[in-house]
Amino acid sequence: MKFCSIRLRISVYNCSVRQCALRQVSRVRRDLVKSRLKTGITLAAMALALLTSFSANAEENRLIDRHVTQLNLNQTICDARYLDKVTPSFDSQAQRKEQLLKERGIDSRNATVYAFEFRVPILLGGIPDLVDNVDLRRWDGAAGARRKRRLTVVLRHCVCAGKVPLHRAQVTISGDWSARFAHLWSLSCRDF
Repeated sequence: MKFCSIRLRISVYNCSVRQCALRQVSRVRRDLVKSRLKTGITLAAMALALLTSFSANAEENRLIDRHVTQLNLNQTICDARYLDKVTPSFDSQAQRKEQLLKERGIDSRNATVYAFEFRVPILLGGIPDLVDNVDLRRWDGAAGARRKRRLTVVLRHCVCAGKVPLHRAQVTISGDWSARFAHLWSLSCRDF
């Protein structure tokens, strides 16, 4: 009888050790699967961000004036007369805006709601007379033309002060700037 109870205890003990070991193994497997899943999601997010930045850079490079470089900033965008030299005439801008309004099916009576804007602003080295570099943007809103122009002026100041490289400013204005910079009025050059 004594032998039987000892044997019973050992088998109960062995069973609980086995169950414990199985639980431990299943816990390790579950953690491994979670870890791999997190790694996979992280890698997918990184790949998406990389592809987005490549496509944004490709788009951005097409809209950038090659004559504006980091080396000649003082003769180009940092020169107070540069904008007057290269900006298309008011009449041609007004004509292009009318054309864009018609293409988008926007009534000309609502023209004042929209700004004629450059996707890569001339102040940051955008090509002034490239048709693909112009667009309509609503004046108001989080991604509105007023906010974009404010950010453009801040970026130009930072580039001309030598605190931000020209390319970084161009990437910033071409990207999702409205989501990244919710508080434009408190920006400094360190934020870029």
